[in-house]
Amino acid sequence: MPPKQKIILFADDDLDDQELLKEAFLKIEDQLVIHTRTTGKEALAFLENCPEDELPGLMILDYNIPDMNGAEIFETVKGNSRYNSITTVVWSTSNSPLYREICRKAGIDHYFEKPQRYQDILRLGKTMLELMPD
Repeated sequence: MPPKQKIILFADDDLDDQELLKEAFLKIEDQLVIHTRTTGKEALAFLENCPEDELPGLMILDYNIPDMNGAEIFETVKGNSRYNSITTVVWSTSNSPLYREICRKAGIDHYFEKPQRYQDILRLGKTMLELMPD
């Protein structure tokens, strides 16, 4: 039986950031399925319409995304047991202690500042992939 495909939901309105992290992920592991969305509502709609066996193992949320911030998106889904197995991380251009605290209080375990250098994006991509459930 082949290993279960690793699926990622990546919500970020900055298409350049999306592309850089996607490229880094695929350089690390080429068998990933990466679904991208640019708003909070699009990310939620994806989850709601996703078949159970195609739910992502990792959800990456930009903190400052249109409609809802990353913490608000997480707050919307965290009470639904259907999404309990999804590891959720927030990444943001901001290193704001306030944003970090909001995410921590929401129950998000990982808040990453977006790296500026590609090598650091690769390193962060590897870290994020290691957080995914098997």
